[in-house]
Amino acid sequence: MTDLVRPPAPSSSSPSLVRMMHNLNVYCPYHTRGGLAKPRDQDEASGSDQPASKRLRVESECCDWQGSYTDLLAKHLSECPFHLIPCPHGCGESLRRKDVEGHAPTCASNYQDCPICREKVRMGQMDAHRSERAELHVRILEGKLSEKEVDGSDDMLSDVLKRVTELELFCKKLLLHMKARSDELKQCMKAQSDELKQRFS
Repeated sequence: MTDLVRPPAPSSSSPSLVRMMHNLNVYCPYHTRGGLAKPRDQDEASGSDQPASKRLRVESECCDWQGSYTDLLAKHLSECPFHLIPCPHGCGESLRRKDVEGHAPTCASNYQDCPICREKVRMGQMDAHRSERAELHVRILEGKLSEKEVDGSDDMLSDVLKRVTELELFCKKLLLHMKARSDELKQCMKAQSDELKQRFS
């Protein structure tokens, strides 16, 4: 669909041209499919050899508005159901005004993620979604709770193993220290024994 390109406003220095432009009787730019309409006299004189049912389908996809150039710019384009407008939800698509309502159910920006099941939910329908998916949400939350409990048990076990390892290292150091002290005592006692033997020999 060809979008309308608005012509520049006539200069205020030519009031007759301004009046002529504003009083000009025109069709809507979406009067025909694929672009601007033909002049009205040519359009009416051309006729058509298409079947009536086919012409009806084509015409139903076109805007039948006609009026002054002033009304076209001042009012009609802001109401025309065939005029292209950006998606009001902000998804970035351009669509005909008449298609906005049909676009809403599939618009990527008209949804929000459920914080529990991550399902996409239409804006304003979160309470209804939670009621409908209550059982599923309970199962998901129970699963997450079990995972946390398992994670907590793993953390506790890791902490116990760490403490046991530290205790083993401490015991080894203590045994080495006690062995060293025992060797020192043995040497001291042997020296004293040798000294006593020398005195009484």
